[in-house]
Amino acid sequence: MPVNPEVSQRSVADGPATFETTELKWVSANGATVFGCIQNEVPSHISLDREDEILTTISQQATSAAKTRIIAQESIRLAKRWNGREVQVESDEGSYGVLRYYIINHRIYQLQAIVPKSRQKSRLIHRFLNSFGYASENSESTPPI
Repeated sequence: MPVNPEVSQRSVADGPATFETTELKWVSANGATVFGCIQNEVPSHISLDREDEILTTISQQATSAAKTRIIAQESIRLAKRWNGREVQVESDEGSYGVLRYYIINHRIYQLQAIVPKSRQKSRLIHRFLNSFGYASENSESTPPI
């Protein structure tokens, strides 16, 4: 994996709301393995009270856009504080992915590890996904992405 991620930022309009999105992506030389972290700033006037419904909708939209199918999913927590969802997906083209979604302080975070199906048991997947935590906005040790 490359040491430095590809970084992109964009604004995404969804009806009357605009979401600011930052994406960090690490891609293998052959493009078959992708690790990523996406942060979506949700406008303050948007309610995030129905977390479970939002997480379900996000995971369904992401799998549809990527032309993958959900093979397993479960509710998860980050730092025993924030609710999330882990979704395992696969494609007909031979890829397998684990996606994690969290809603934290009016942001939606997506972590993704996508590998060839032949590497779906790789410890690197959960090592990458479990390497993330959340630092408060006042923390100097871990800046927000």
